[in-house]
Amino acid sequence: MAARGELLDRLRTVAVLGAVIGAVGSTGLMLASGQHPPLFLVLLFVIWNAAPFAALAWAAMVSPRWSVLTRLTLYGVTLIVTVASIALYLYRMLYPPQSTAAFMFVAVPIGSWLLMAAAAMAALMTRKLSPADATRK
Repeated sequence: MAARGELLDRLRTVAVLGAVIGAVGSTGLMLASGQHPPLFLVLLFVIWNAAPFAALAWAAMVSPRWSVLTRLTLYGVTLIVTVASIALYLYRMLYPPQSTAAFMFVAVPIGSWLLMAAAAMAALMTRKLSPADATRK
């Protein structure tokens, strides 16, 4: 049992670091994309791109009281969102589109939120009732 707790603690650390790397990497790639919008728009995009990672990092920090399955789902989603976001932004930088330059920076956070919502719903649906909850029904 102690080995499982230690593994989950390590996975949580990796997930939090992944969220930080994802936020910094996504924001850095967005800023390096060569676009020069007004400062206010840049700030909005920074917040928009970092928000999913902030939510994932927060969830990872409060997750120790959650079920093992829910935590594993959260940590996996965090790593998937991080890797996918950075990969998509790198692709966007290496192969710039002819038009709709901002599309990727708007769509990726939406996709991240949708994946996070789907994972949260799946975790809630698979959660088992504790014995105390079962006696109340």
